[in-house]
Amino acid sequence: SDTLEALGAYLNSTLAFLEIELNGRLNLGQGVLDVKVYEVAELPVLDYTKIDASTVGVHEQCFEQFVQNAGLSIFVELSQSNRRQLDIIVLEALGFTDPKEREEILDELYEGLTALVRRRLQKAKTVMGEEEE
Repeated sequence: SDTLEALGAYLNSTLAFLEIELNGRLNLGQGVLDVKVYEVAELPVLDYTKIDASTVGVHEQCFEQFVQNAGLSIFVELSQSNRRQLDIIVLEALGFTDPKEREEILDELYEGLTALVRRRLQKAKTVMGEEEE
């Protein structure tokens, strides 16, 4: 359904990734992030029953384009135009109407998310290096 694909778009947004990065556990080794199903179920999401049908349709279209990014590193993915388009649409649905403000928010979100991922991966390299010695 349109609502399900729109929800899929939101769950693949940078906001959702950031939430997962902040709340996931690093207990699998090599920097792999562990997130349980119940934790994903607790993620804050948009209430698509309260969003107009045209916005839901745009989210659905964006999700279809976004699926092409599957498997890309977050560092590459954040440079993809369809990633930014998806995130802009999510911010619009959250009430951010000023395009300049949305761009500034996205720049900060992308910077924060990449910093967290880099830190997690660097920590894993450090721990793996210590174990090998």
